[in-house]
Amino acid sequence: MNYGISVLFRAIPLLMALFCFGYGFFVFNYGVDSSRFVAGPVVFSLGFICIALFATAATIIRQIIHTYNNVARFALPILGYLSATITFLAGFILLMSSPAPADFVAGHVICGVGLITACVATTATASSPFTLKQRLKRLYPIHLNTNERQKRRSQNTRQSVQLLAGGILDPCSIIYIHSRMDLGLPVASA
Repeated sequence: MNYGISVLFRAIPLLMALFCFGYGFFVFNYGVDSSRFVAGPVVFSLGFICIALFATAATIIRQIIHTYNNVARFALPILGYLSATITFLAGFILLMSSPAPADFVAGHVICGVGLITACVATTATASSPFTLKQRLKRLYPIHLNTNERQKRRSQNTRQSVQLLAGGILDPCSIIYIHSRMDLGLPVASA
């Protein structure tokens, strides 16, 4: 992915957030019927989902283009969870502020949008460990040629037979050893 495309993919959720904020504000202030008290705040709150989507996209894209650092590692998930918290609290405050049916409905919907925003923010947090990929490259011998893989597999087979002969393995350990052998990873000998 080149840098220009990465900027575009990060800008799209932010532009959609601006659209939702602006359109929600417009509907709330310039609507002509009472439904504007529900539709305006709900459309406005959808912008916070877009901010959480930005955090997720930026987390993944920055890892792909190798610009992911410790600041982004913490700031992007915090941004997502902050938008979820703001959305949920705004919905809760709207829900508790008045007994009007429009506030009751809008408050519940906005609280739900806040929970959805939290789910999207969790995706940003869960996307952070993609940096584990570089660590796994060192462990997973994809770079080995076929002969080296065969050598390692036969070595693993000998080690597992030694462990089995020692009578110290339960069925779970056997499954674990065979799964490591299938991946071409070394099996520790006892």
